[in-house]
Amino acid sequence: MKIALDMRGSQVGYKKHAFRGIGRIIREIAPRLSPLMPETEFILLFDGRYDRGNVEFGGRTSEIIVDQKSPFKRLEIIKNHISLWPLLRKIKPDVTLFFCHEDALLFMPRSVLFVLDLIPERLPDLYNTYKGMKNKIRHVILKRMARQASLLFTISENSRKDIIGLWGVPAEKIKVVYAGIDTRTFFRVSAEESSTIKARYSLPEDYILYVGGIDPRKNAVTLLEAFYLMSRSGGRKLVMAGNIAEQDEYPVIDATIRSRGLENRVKFTGHVSDCDLPALYSGASLTVFPSLYEGFGLPVLESLACGTPVVTSNSSSIPEVAGDLAVFTDVKDAKSLASAMENALNDKALSERVRRVGPERAGIFTWERVAERTVDGLRSVLARNVT
Repeated sequence: MKIALDMRGSQVGYKKHAFRGIGRIIREIAPRLSPLMPETEFILLFDGRYDRGNVEFGGRTSEIIVDQKSPFKRLEIIKNHISLWPLLRKIKPDVTLFFCHEDALLFMPRSVLFVLDLIPERLPDLYNTYKGMKNKIRHVILKRMARQASLLFTISENSRKDIIGLWGVPAEKIKVVYAGIDTRTFFRVSAEESSTIKARYSLPEDYILYVGGIDPRKNAVTLLEAFYLMSRSGGRKLVMAGNIAEQDEYPVIDATIRSRGLENRVKFTGHVSDCDLPALYSGASLTVFPSLYEGFGLPVLESLACGTPVVTSNSSSIPEVAGDLAVFTDVKDAKSLASAMENALNDKALSERVRRVGPERAGIFTWERVAERTVDGLRSVLARNVT
């Protein structure tokens, strides 16, 4: 049996996948498949325009470089079909696994797709989902690809319900595999190690932590407004981890910080490696994740794994991830968010409970289990193909 794996989303420069959930899922799941399916040959597809990266993959594997050249410069989804469709028709894999449904192909038999979420359909005004001919064509193609696929993987029951309700995909064609964390990396580190990382990133001793992007769905402007409301009575700082200054929405963030006089109260770390993130979580008094909608919500789980309380939204998939350990609030309202943050900071019992139980909650979601569920789904598709 041959399974083609679309590895392009793990390459830095290919769209914006590498440092987001898609890139994380590829790096964590793909290397775990071969040991679980030793009888299978895996064909790894990489984009020739970018560095392959350091994703290690043992077992029976081969690599193919995809030539992405195409006269279609603006509609990426059509360019993808022109470059990849003939290649897959030539190598004839028994299954092709696309880790991002936006990178999949129409009329490609035995395709299996990861659909992490349908956020653009849930928040169409933020993403102009149905505005303009380009977006309308893209939406129709994505919906049809999902319906034609042999199987869809998704990462929460909430996303599964969205796929059924918004795209009309039959429930039996969708398998929830969840996402996970590496508990060997994400755990509460010692105070000494945390202090070392704080010094490396020039962080204050006492801070609130935000980890993630700043596109409108992440609701970072409301976080800054909430922090402004609560920061007037204390000296605590807000640390925002990630490549925030390099994102398109940064001017809005910068303008908000300046208008509220928070220049000396908000610290940007830049990119933080997975090796350093646990120390950032462990050293924080509180993690805030005010996202309007999520397919899973990895920062919530990562923070709980490190024993740090989380203030977040009681919407989409987040309650599935956090259980009863997070402080839920109306993240659209700055006053409510500020109040929840202050209450969480003053709740010693919450801090003690999260430090004790948070790692247990995180242990439910491991990448090993995600890989096992993924293999179960792949085997079911392979079995249908044989029969």
